[in-house]
Amino acid sequence: MHCCSIQKLLHPYIERYFSEIITKNYDIKEAKAFLKMVSRKERKLEWAFKQKEKGEKNKYLAYLCGMGVRWFQQLYAEYKMTRKVPQLNWNRRPKTFLKEDDISLIDKALEESKMNGAVYLRLYIKKHYGKNIPHNKIHRYLLKKGVAEEDEK
Repeated sequence: MHCCSIQKLLHPYIERYFSEIITKNYDIKEAKAFLKMVSRKERKLEWAFKQKEKGEKNKYLAYLCGMGVRWFQQLYAEYKMTRKVPQLNWNRRPKTFLKEDDISLIDKALEESKMNGAVYLRLYIKKHYGKNIPHNKIHRYLLKKGVAEEDEK
């Protein structure tokens, strides 16, 4: 099948994100899911830019788009110059999760130290085991386990 006919079959955004889909070797299902997500995000951005032109505040619009205020301002500046919604970069650093040995190390340190705060556990693990585990990941694990509580602040 010809390349252009494939582009028309999948989605209107395929022309903008064709290289992304090709380099990631998505199958048809994954490509459609990716493009659906992209189109929703870009439609929301386009709507937010129109609201911005009507005088709406950056903070409110950035919150609705699920991004920081500064990033929204940068995207809006690019939109004002080109009058096109900027192409979003989906090649971000992937999320990492705790490994089994990290989980067992946290459990072991939790029993030994009798501490239940993520920051203290992180320091304890670093001092006694020489391994650096981010306190945010430790806190997320402790929340899931029921040891820590969410801070109301």
